[in-house]
Amino acid sequence: MLHSYIFQRNEVVFSDRGGLTNREKVNKLQEILIQALQNQIDINHRSESGLFPKVLMMVSNLRELNGEQRRMLNNLKGQIEFSEGLLAEIFDLAD
Repeated sequence: MLHSYIFQRNEVVFSDRGGLTNREKVNKLQEILIQALQNQIDINHRSESGLFPKVLMMVSNLRELNGEQRRMLNNLKGQIEFSEGLLAEIFDLAD
């Protein structure tokens, strides 16, 4: 499903992420992805009015959840030891 792909890509493209050097380009890319997502929703879900705003709200909610998860994981650093180094790397808990 193309709109799932676009949704996923849109979730990671935000200019307020740390370490970015060219926020203008990121903003432009985000605009393109949002327009592509809206087009896909309009084409594939014509009968579902108001779906696009709901999807955008989901993005906002997911970002909030991601921030909360990041805070929780940061609190766990140094408290949990994983037998597999990969798990620590995945959850960014490696020292």
